[in-house]
Amino acid sequence: MKEFKEFICSKSGLITYLIIVTLFLLTTIFYSWPNDTYFTQGKKSVDSLFVITDTVAKIHIEGKFKPEISSVLKDTSKLSLKITKPNKSVNETSITFLPSENPIPGSSLLLLIILIGALGSSLHGIVSISYHIGNGKFSTTWSTWYLLRPFAGGVLSLVFYLVIRAGFYKEFHNANFYTILALSGLVGMFSKQALNKLSELFDFIFKSDKEKEINLNPTPYIINISAQSISKSKDFSELIFNGSDFIVDSQVRFNNKDYKPEFVSSKQLKLIIKKDDLMNINLPTLRIAVFNPPPEGGLSNQIDVTLTP
Repeated sequence: MKEFKEFICSKSGLITYLIIVTLFLLTTIFYSWPNDTYFTQGKKSVDSLFVITDTVAKIHIEGKFKPEISSVLKDTSKLSLKITKPNKSVNETSITFLPSENPIPGSSLLLLIILIGALGSSLHGIVSISYHIGNGKFSTTWSTWYLLRPFAGGVLSLVFYLVIRAGFYKEFHNANFYTILALSGLVGMFSKQALNKLSELFDFIFKSDKEKEINLNPTPYIINISAQSISKSKDFSELIFNGSDFIVDSQVRFNNKDYKPEFVSSKQLKLIIKKDDLMNINLPTLRIAVFNPPPEGGLSNQIDVTLTP
């Protein structure tokens, strides 16, 4: 048992394992593939448009006339057309047959999806291990990843198929038999990208109001400012703001203008006020606040700083 474990985790063991799994999957897919009769029995797996010129079509199912076309088109497997002589006012009639059932039973389709997804993962595993062995970067710590790769790819392909059938991805709404199986193989080969896509979908559907609130900017609060007065004659004056809920995009606002401070932390900001910034202010005090931009955010409490000549 110990020897087998050492072998299966080695380079040659993993390569042998992946090749055997790939051959097994190919053989199983070959014998599970539907016969040609499934594709030639007249069932449509994609939309088909029939144009009837200079006629009036009456639709019958099992010999019974159905005046409601929408109800008739729910099942096209037993659909037949009876053509009568045209009315003079009728030049052309178009009837669109909606997608009917798959060319093979549902259980067989699910099996093929899992098998082809696992095949895609096995192929990716073979390419990956060959690349790392060739570059001398192979490590046996990745053995578990290679061993479980086909199983993960097969299950992920099945999950992705169910998500598509649920209607979350409109671009695959009318996907036919071959499209579904090709997509299953791609999901198996590129499982990481497929998981990221499912993660984005999950975040979009199940994003809570609490998570939305967390992304909103807070309203800042000033506890104090390092200087209680500023001289208008000085070239530069440094103000240190101590408070809470400061962010990188916080702005210091005074005299109806916003100035970009240096962000130190969520509790401290630094601002250098130039002499030119105070030239046109004739008030004895400077009313200063901190502003956080949207989303949410807002204006903090105001602190008065005395202006001296």
